Amino acid sequence: MKKLLFFPLILLVLFTVTSCNDDDDDTPVPAISETEQLLFGNWLMNTEEYKYYDENGTVVHTTGQENLNNQFEYKNDNTVRFKIGEDPTWYTRKFDLELDGDPKMLNVYNAAGDEVEIAYRIQKLTATEMVLVHEYDNDTYEKDGETYEAAKVAKTYTYVKQ
Repeated sequence: MKKLLFFPLILLVLFTVTSCNDDDDDTPVPAISETEQLLFGNWLMNTEEYKYYDENGTVVHTTGQENLNNQFEYKNDNTVRFKIGEDPTWYTRKFDLELDGDPKMLNVYNAAGDEVEIAYRIQKLTATEMVLVHEYDNDTYEKDGETYEAAKVAKTYTYVKQ
């Protein structure tokens, strides 16, 4: 008789233990925006163009490169891995997006992750192409062996999705 009572008791304990398992994770999963969905993945930077402006806003010098082999991988944990050209070293930085303003911005942080190193304006972002622009004031450029001052610089980078 004791054995007959023992088996139902064991079953009751087993069902109680398994039913109390908290499989529900109450942490809300943030929604991924359309911009983030387009950004996440592997990108190849194929061109860069630098435009230097005088104090009147006139372009005084342009330079750039094509057929670059700079690789970038934007991940949904807000990190970007990148390598420049044939250098085998991969670097990692944190990034965030500012999507509520116009223009939309992509901010890449310094190696320590505590301040924005470069703020890019997202000029274009599709499933296959991305164009980022980094603008800032006061820089120098060289032309015909001479060094000149520019009031503003706009660096435009074009990427294709891999």
